Amino acid sequence: MRLFYFIFLTKCILLNCQSLDGRLISKQNLFQSEVPEESGTKAKLTAEHYLISNERRIDLYKPYIQNMGGGYIGVGTDQNLTLAAWTRSEFIWLMDFDPVVVKINKMHIAIIRNCVDYACFKNSWLPSNQKETWLLLEKELKNEKDFSEYKKAFQLAMSKNYGIHSRLNELDFMTKNFGFQSFHTDPNDYNHLRQLVLKNRIRALKGDLKRNGTMRLISKIATEMDIPIRIVYTSNAEEYFRFPEEYRQNILALPTDEKSYHVRTFSTGAKSALGFPEGEKYPDQYPFHYNLQKIENLKEWMRFRAFLTPITLMKGRREISKGFSIQESTPVQQKLKETGRIEK
Repeated sequence: MRLFYFIFLTKCILLNCQSLDGRLISKQNLFQSEVPEESGTKAKLTAEHYLISNERRIDLYKPYIQNMGGGYIGVGTDQNLTLAAWTRSEFIWLMDFDPVVVKINKMHIAIIRNCVDYACFKNSWLPSNQKETWLLLEKELKNEKDFSEYKKAFQLAMSKNYGIHSRLNELDFMTKNFGFQSFHTDPNDYNHLRQLVLKNRIRALKGDLKRNGTMRLISKIATEMDIPIRIVYTSNAEEYFRFPEEYRQNILALPTDEKSYHVRTFSTGAKSALGFPEGEKYPDQYPFHYNLQKIENLKEWMRFRAFLTPITLMKGRREISKGFSIQESTPVQQKLKETGRIEK
C-alpha cells in the first residue's frame, strides 16, 4: 500500500511539474508574440536622440521598487537596466519611438548575452574596442531587417563625449556621490539581467506612449500571460503632451495590481514648484524632479475627464525628500472638476 501511494504521489508531482513547465513555455511563447512595428515619426525633443540617460538620482527610487517581480515597460536605454534589475522583473519590454534608441537597446541585449560580467559589458563600449564590439554585434544582429542602419547608431553610441561609455563612467560617479548601487557594482543585478537575456525575456520595440499600438499590444500580451505590469517607466515623456486620450487608454489597459508603480521624472517645474535633488547633471538648465505614483492611482486620473498638465497632476504629491515625491492623491481629493475637455 505504501509503495502504491509513493508511486501515485510521485506521478502527481511529475505531472504537476510538467504542467508548470507547460505554463512557463506558454508564457514565453506569448512574450515572443509578434508586435508589428509601430509607424509614425518621433516627437521633436531637446536633443535628436537620447542614447544615454541624464537622470543621476534614480537611486531615490530603489527602496520602493525592489523585488517586485512581474512585467516591466520602459522608455529610454540604460536606466531601464538599473530599474528592472532592482525590481527583479520577470519579463521586460523596452519601448521607444526613436528607432535609434531601439537599436541601442538591442545592442545592449546582444552584448549582455555575450558578456558574463559587467566588466566585459563596460569594456565592450570602450571606443578603443569598437572594432571587436562591432564584429560581435554584426554576428548577433545581422538578421535584423534594418541592419544596414545599425552602423550609424553604433557610431553614435561610441562617440567620446556623449556615448554609452560616458554614461557607464557616470554610474561610478553616482556610486561615489550618492551611494548608488546597480548592475555595475552588484553582480546579482547584472546576473539577473543576463539570465533574462539568455531566456529571451527582454524585448526592444518601437512604440509611442500616446498611440494605440505597441503599448496596447504589450498590455494584451501581458494579460494573456497573467503577468502584472509592476513598473512603467516613462522618464520625462509626459512633459511633451497633456495626457491625450490614447495615452489614457494605454494606461487604463495595463494589467496592474496594488504593487504597480509608475516611475517618472519632470524637468518642468523642477527649478520652481517641484524642486530637484542635489547632484543633478544640469542643475542650471534641465534638472529633474523624481516621482513615483501607484498605477492604480494614475488610472483614477486617466479616467478623470478634464484637461491635465504635469503640474496639475503633481499638486497632491507627498514630498519624501528634496526633489523626490510620491503622488497619492486623486482628482476628487484635489477638488478638481470634470470638464469633458482633454487633449486629443
